[in-house]
Amino acid sequence: MQIHIGHVAAAVFDSQCNHDGKPVTLQDVCYLTVFDHILKNCILGKTHMPPPTDLMGFVNFKNRWDATIARAADDSAEARAHEDQQAVYEHVTENSAPSAHPIHSLEWWTAFAKEIVRKYVRLLPEALTQAGAAAQMMAETRQYKGTEGKHCVLIMYDIELQAESLYHPSIRKPPFNEEAFKTMMQGVMQGRGGHDNVKGKFTRPVPGDVIMLTNGGRGTIFTAPFLDAPGKSSAAVSTVHTKKVSVLLSEESVRARATIAQGDIKQVQTMFFVTSRSLKDVVPERRHPHFDGTNRGDAIGFVNRMPGSWNSDFKQKRAIYGYRLVACGAVDQEHSINRPDNGMEPVFFTCWPAYFYENMFQVMSAHAVVDCTAGPGEAAKAALTLRLPYIGICLTEMHVETLTQHLVEWLLQAFKTVGHRLYNRKFVAAFTTKAAAAADIGVPDDSTALKRRRYSPPDVRL
Repeated sequence: MQIHIGHVAAAVFDSQCNHDGKPVTLQDVCYLTVFDHILKNCILGKTHMPPPTDLMGFVNFKNRWDATIARAADDSAEARAHEDQQAVYEHVTENSAPSAHPIHSLEWWTAFAKEIVRKYVRLLPEALTQAGAAAQMMAETRQYKGTEGKHCVLIMYDIELQAESLYHPSIRKPPFNEEAFKTMMQGVMQGRGGHDNVKGKFTRPVPGDVIMLTNGGRGTIFTAPFLDAPGKSSAAVSTVHTKKVSVLLSEESVRARATIAQGDIKQVQTMFFVTSRSLKDVVPERRHPHFDGTNRGDAIGFVNRMPGSWNSDFKQKRAIYGYRLVACGAVDQEHSINRPDNGMEPVFFTCWPAYFYENMFQVMSAHAVVDCTAGPGEAAKAALTLRLPYIGICLTEMHVETLTQHLVEWLLQAFKTVGHRLYNRKFVAAFTTKAAAAADIGVPDDSTALKRRRYSPPDVRL
């Protein structure tokens, strides 16, 4: 007798019982808490070639099943993050800082947000020498070790966040300071315990570390810090494995700059992943949570690379950048723009969004992040969302101070954003009535809020 796979799956989902005598639900099947022996026997017991409709149904079922299992790990990570958040909540409640203020007052919640930032984020001013960078890394990151084939320590450097052009910063890129980049990378590898060759240069990351470099669409090749011989000598030999990945920018982000820029704007940027061994041997294969494909591919897209949400007046911005505010290119009064001290503008005119960093942290199985260009803090926001340790290198002491305050303010906004992983209904209840909440930000009731925070497996029924 011919049996349709969809009917069997529906029967298993609706009528079978697990070993405890309770009805088997779709969640039980997706999370492997019960073994679907009936479906297996129906497939193995067929004695003739099934029709195409059955084969298509089984393939469709298998694909959805595999997708569910692949996302189960992310659900577990989210559950751990929720438990971690509750632990932080209890820790803050019992400490003196928030208790100095009325419970659930704005001051109390601000102290709570500061405690979360303090626990997960460590911001440091940039060291100007290799020895200084090595000392920073040794003191702050040596406790984090990657395990090849399981997880990694992700080290990032974005060329567009290392400086800013003094004139036309929204369309003009500052020159790439290769010497500063080389000093930073070799200091990081030295502090992390990297390979020291015969010339005393640290040219190879430690096993379990992944260095992610963004070229900003310039075609720059980041090879200088990873060569055994100095300069561009023909005897120079690369000591690392490098994987090149193209990142496709969305049409919206290209058009936003094309309206004021002259000439063509490249829609493709390149990221380089530098490792001591092949990348496939360092991190396990995982699917992109926010994009198509896996980390074995060589393209990611489409991504909005736009100005960040952090704004400041130009006077404070000069203090944030210090000497990294560079006058580059031909400057004349006719084409230069006026930047008054009290004029508000983005602190960084271009950056990857937080969801892109969330995607990269998950797909690279990062369990700690070292960001050599902390920039506007989008990577720090992603690390806070995923509850990952984050060490960020800032341009100046003022950058450290102002970015820390920005992250605290962002956390308070995340607490009241429905659907965000950090949404906290106690925070919303403390500052809004039910009527105002329903009218202004659509605050759900307790049961709906709980469902939003839990991962819901996709419907795998045919």
